[in-house]
Amino acid sequence: MPSISDKDKDNLLNIIDSIEKIRSYVKDITSYEKFSIDVKTIDAVLMNFVVIGESVSKLSECCFCTSFAFVALRNRVLLS
Repeated sequence: MPSISDKDKDNLLNIIDSIEKIRSYVKDITSYEKFSIDVKTIDAVLMNFVVIGESVSKLSECCFCTSFAFVALRNRVLLS
């Protein structure tokens, strides 16, 4: 099995960091209704999905699993 490059490690760490940020932003939100009126949280969460999509798109083939969904999500967020 090939080793993971430093670039891939950085991108994977960016993905993990963005996931942790999203979780921290929504941890006290108990319903979609509360989330949907919190524009700052919505923007922060969407931006981190963009970061995840960008980081996934930069992964090499050895790290490339089913990440097309993240790239597609990033593209939808950017084009919305």
